[in-house]
Amino acid sequence: MTSPAIHPDAITDALPDLDAEVACEYALCDHPQCQCEAPAVWRVTTHCARNIDELRAGRCSTFSRPICESHLEDLRDIIADGLRCGPGTCMCGRRIAQMSDVLLEVSAL
Repeated sequence: MTSPAIHPDAITDALPDLDAEVACEYALCDHPQCQCEAPAVWRVTTHCARNIDELRAGRCSTFSRPICESHLEDLRDIIADGLRCGPGTCMCGRRIAQMSDVLLEVSAL
């Protein structure tokens, strides 16, 4: 017994588009006015609140999200501003002494 032939175009159509643009997920909330229109170019792993509910509850975690160039600059500025007065402590008790304590990894998409 032979299996039916699979048309090559069907295989190609079933594969994901690896060149597709990915949305920037910088915003902590889902409100339409908070969403970024720029495509993400970086995958950023950070230690911080994942969303507004975690921020309000004083919870944090380590996670990755796609971010555009301008929001990566904003994130770096926010972290740098927080470190200007010296080391600090995260909501979870983790010591934050340098940029890499919060911004754990940045890689191109």
